[in-house]
Amino acid sequence: MALKAKISKRHCLAIFLLLGSNLLFLLTLWLLNKYDHILLDQVIYQIKTSAAGANQDLLGSAYVQVILFGLLLTALEIFLYLLLSGQLKGRFAQSKRYLSYCTTKACRFFKKIAMPFSAIMLAFSIILFSAELRLVHYIDASATDSDFIEQHYVSPNEVKLTFPAQKRNLIYIFLESMESTFGDPAAGGSITEDFIPELTALAKENIQFSHTDGLGGALVYNGSTWTAAGMVAQSAGMIVKIPLTAETFGGKEGYMPGIVTIGDVLEKEGYAQTLLVGSDADFAGRETYFIEHGNYNIVDINSLKEEGRLPQDYREWWGFEDEKLFAFAKEELTRLAAGNQPFNFTLLTADTHFPDGYLCPQCPNEHELQYSNVLACSADQVAGFLEWVKKQSFYENTTI
Repeated sequence: MALKAKISKRHCLAIFLLLGSNLLFLLTLWLLNKYDHILLDQVIYQIKTSAAGANQDLLGSAYVQVILFGLLLTALEIFLYLLLSGQLKGRFAQSKRYLSYCTTKACRFFKKIAMPFSAIMLAFSIILFSAELRLVHYIDASATDSDFIEQHYVSPNEVKLTFPAQKRNLIYIFLESMESTFGDPAAGGSITEDFIPELTALAKENIQFSHTDGLGGALVYNGSTWTAAGMVAQSAGMIVKIPLTAETFGGKEGYMPGIVTIGDVLEKEGYAQTLLVGSDADFAGRETYFIEHGNYNIVDINSLKEEGRLPQDYREWWGFEDEKLFAFAKEELTRLAAGNQPFNFTLLTADTHFPDGYLCPQCPNEHELQYSNVLACSADQVAGFLEWVKKQSFYENTTI
């Protein structure tokens, strides 16, 4: 009885290790398929912040491709082990060939490999996950003291900022997953034509931040490569560093309480500030960040439903599509412009979220790949929105 219990515990442990290795292996493949150049800090950030309102298709694919496939793969591996190790004599009692096989060295070999096989598979999955998400680099960076930020960060509190008597309004547009490479085949990447001609024209006709005379851009550092971190980096001049010891990021201790953002600066100057997103603003801690740093009025799928501006059961893409986002943007800008305060209106698009984007019925279907059509549609929508802004009375005193 003691021997049977021991074997049973070993088999249970082997199954647990095997299941863990399969889930980690499939999770790595899923991350690489859904995200481009994903790093461990992004995974940790998402674990430690809110996932409220995440795209249901994205979550569904994770459940199916990681959890369901992981369970099925583990079940298949267990069946093969039982079969090859001679554990199914009762099921195949009538098969002389199988009973004969159960007496061979091969059968005895398979009977002994349950634990070693599970351990090897787990080690392989850990190595793959670590290599693809650069785990060693992350641990090394986390364990290394650096004074780079201390030496180079300049707090706006230490700089004298002078505002004119008539303060300019600000419209800040974050474009989800948009890159200058989508507009210039020579800028890098694998595109063959300009998919965003309207944005390319805007870049050439106005101020752009480029490392070349043409389209270009800045080097993206760790801690600024995903949407929420990119919004922080642009509005605060700071990368997002995620402490492993924190229970949540942006929780009781606040969302990076030591930094000063453009929202903080404009709040002190009496600006009315609004953030508009086409999803749940709480996702990835964005709502917390913008409320704590600027006391923004948050307009998202939840607030719009509460106000009756969206049906209670409405759900499209991450919340609602960009076609509606820009319509709500016009409404919010009209409201802000009617007030007696200068305003900072910030919005974030969503249709171009990687990997395939959301192709709304109004988008043309001129390119072979869906994402190319989504990019083209987004550029056209942005240009149309800006043309509307130019016709408004507040435009001449507004920076976009």
